[in-house]
Amino acid sequence: MKETYLYYIYDSATDSVKLGISNNIKKRLQTLQTSHGNRLMLLGYQVGNIIVERMLHLKFKHYQKSFGEWFEFSDEIQNYVNENNLMNFAVEKIDGKIFVLAKMKK
Repeated sequence: MKETYLYYIYDSATDSVKLGISNNIKKRLQTLQTSHGNRLMLLGYQVGNIIVERMLHLKFKHYQKSFGEWFEFSDEIQNYVNENNLMNFAVEKIDGKIFVLAKMKK
């Protein structure tokens, strides 16, 4: 069985992040981009499954947009992404713009 990942995909036009699961993140991003009018950006991913996804949806419910798995990209969600992201960078939102920063080694 393929490993499943929880991904964080950002829409800058709505300042929203999608928290979803897939076993092929690249293909999922391409599919979302095809059906989405705004430019999307992968902020990162972590190993996860439907249980982790549902737990995060409950945890961040107060940021949930009216359209399903999309959430306001709050400081709390940004911190979660940076703490759990398996990609080797951190995300910083400054004046409404997203910047990708190299993670510092501990």
